[in-house]
Amino acid sequence: MGSSTLQRVSPTKLGPLPPALAPPPSLLTRLLACLQYAFLSIAITLFNRAVFSVYHFNYPSTVTLLQILVSLVFMYALRAAGAMQFSSLTLQGARKVAPLALFWWLYVVSGVTALRYLNVPMYSVIRRSTTLLVVGGEFWLFNKRPSRRSLAALLLMVCGAVVAGLTDLTFNLPGYIWVSICVVSTAAYLLLIKKLQDSTGMSQNTLLLYNNVLALPLMAAFMLLATNEAAELWDPRFVLFLLLSCSQAFLLNLCIFRCTLVNSPLATNVTGQMKDILTTALGMVIFQDVKYSTLNICGILLGLTGSVTYSAVSYLESSKAAARNAKTTELQLTNAGGQPTGDLRCPRCARSFASNATYVDLTLTSGVQQKAYKQRQWGGTTLFQSPVVSFVYERGWRQGFAWAGFPGVDKEFDYAMEYLAPAYGETLVDMSCGSGLFSRRFLKSGRFAGVIAADFSESMLGQAKQYLNEDPSLDPSRYLLLRADVGRLPFATGSVAALHAGAAIHCWPNPSAALAEISRVLRPGGLFVASTFLNFTAPLGQVVGDELVAPLSQLDPGGPNTMRWWSEPELKELCDTVGLVNFRRARSNRFILFAASKPHQA
Repeated sequence: MGSSTLQRVSPTKLGPLPPALAPPPSLLTRLLACLQYAFLSIAITLFNRAVFSVYHFNYPSTVTLLQILVSLVFMYALRAAGAMQFSSLTLQGARKVAPLALFWWLYVVSGVTALRYLNVPMYSVIRRSTTLLVVGGEFWLFNKRPSRRSLAALLLMVCGAVVAGLTDLTFNLPGYIWVSICVVSTAAYLLLIKKLQDSTGMSQNTLLLYNNVLALPLMAAFMLLATNEAAELWDPRFVLFLLLSCSQAFLLNLCIFRCTLVNSPLATNVTGQMKDILTTALGMVIFQDVKYSTLNICGILLGLTGSVTYSAVSYLESSKAAARNAKTTELQLTNAGGQPTGDLRCPRCARSFASNATYVDLTLTSGVQQKAYKQRQWGGTTLFQSPVVSFVYERGWRQGFAWAGFPGVDKEFDYAMEYLAPAYGETLVDMSCGSGLFSRRFLKSGRFAGVIAADFSESMLGQAKQYLNEDPSLDPSRYLLLRADVGRLPFATGSVAALHAGAAIHCWPNPSAALAEISRVLRPGGLFVASTFLNFTAPLGQVVGDELVAPLSQLDPGGPNTMRWWSEPELKELCDTVGLVNFRRARSNRFILFAASKPHQA
């Protein structure tokens, strides 16, 4: 059977697994998200310009400082309410994110200051040059090449900015210097976000937290040492402006996140390009601070044309790429009343997959009566298909792992949750879930929208179902039991936020093929977290170095049909081979729990 007939299920479409409970956002919802972002972005740009030019209000540094403080207050308040998740701050993390905060501070200060000297149309036209720098940076850092049509549109935008600038009758050198700094720092900021997500595995919320915390002292120092704003804080106009500006800034950040999540980063970018056109037009009409000349207007229009063209080209190219990748069929599954239901018939090949009161079977042999051909099983696989092993797994078997240094289920769970923190609020796949030992803990934590507990062993899934039914605190609508082969995962490419595999990889028949599948199904920034056994040289290797004791591992008596014990360098290289980055681990004796991430690359 060809690969196109295998059903690949998107975890975000597993019915009752929130946020999968809700249907995909409607066209109206998507449109409103874009309009909210565009409206607030236009409002804050025009509002800042009005305050600076009409009312001669000059507190940009103080306002930015207070915006940071308000953002931090809101972030911690939302986390306390369970509406936002982010990791705790560490000194090591702060060192890594410090350049990001520096460029963000430069971008904010230079942007706000530039509006004091430039009219809105010129500011908007020149700011669009940022896109060209970002494209160049992506080529340099990520080897991402733009298409010829995209590059032509970008050059058109830059030419428009140059023509408009050279013919600007309100030319102001400080304004052009500040907006140039804004363009460069914005591009560096955007590129660093992508680079840091690849290298650290931090979530967007965590990066935002570090960014605000680290930028706070920079902004305070700048305000106190480089401005005289601190002496004028009691101006009555300041209080009104502060309330309006801080609320606008926080709402704008929320709208940017919402627009990106409900639609896509591309939709947010296209919306940004479109709202710049309206900002330019409104700036000309409202402030009337543009001294018109034919060439100046032509330059502005040329830049707008390039912006529209770039947005259209980006959208068409993205649509074509999505069409090329849409080669799998997605099944709509639910878990109503604790029993998996849904249409299991493939509309392409007319094949029906099997299900029962316990699980949905999406393996290759599902729904097929095998009479002559029998797949030969790996020793580690057949062992856990035994009903006896499934029964004793949580009744002494798993506890016996202590001999190898496993820290106990609760401590191992804590390690896993620390690495999985960036995926809080998402649907988690617990692969090779066994009897559901960790699946139940993930559900009880309340940190995940839902859990897909998947295993190849039918007896293990039956035992997992029994344990789940025995715990009345677990909501059946938030989990789904799935029979699946880790070497041929039934998930759409780029659809999984996080996948956990506890004490499992040493049992997999082909770990490299399994990790290649895991890398395929993880979305950009997705997490793989797993625990396993190290080989007998690991305790010594932890003291003197794994490389020194590597030759001794050849003495391991394991054969081709037994479980495989690992070295840490092997696991890291395995992750590197399939494109997973940012390998990190917790290790003791012969126990290791490690994590790796799918890069945030286009």
